[in-house]
Amino acid sequence: MHKCLLCLLNVCPSCLWSDQVLGQSESTVNASETAVCQAAESYVQAFNARDACALAKRWSPQGIYINRSTGDRIVGRETLTEEFSNMFAGDDLPTLTKRFPAASRNHAADDSLA
Repeated sequence: MHKCLLCLLNVCPSCLWSDQVLGQSESTVNASETAVCQAAESYVQAFNARDACALAKRWSPQGIYINRSTGDRIVGRETLTEEFSNMFAGDDLPTLTKRFPAASRNHAADDSLA
């Protein structure tokens, strides 16, 4: 499962919102970008702390994780907490980092690393 967790961080807030498309003010767009960055940062912190409960709280109660290699589904926050706990019991886990490039809203890039 941990090999696929990086796909959760493949979100660049600078490409999610466009004030031209949504008709929002620059301050609204910036607030949205900040919220996405904070959510990603809290996910990274919970993962690196190996805190299964904190990590699962970043998912919706009915959240679904789909393993892209096997197609297996893990459904719901409670089940995700169990899976994260099992994963964190292992020895070979990466440390996640999150970096969003300073880019224009039209630049879709993310260089999240493990």
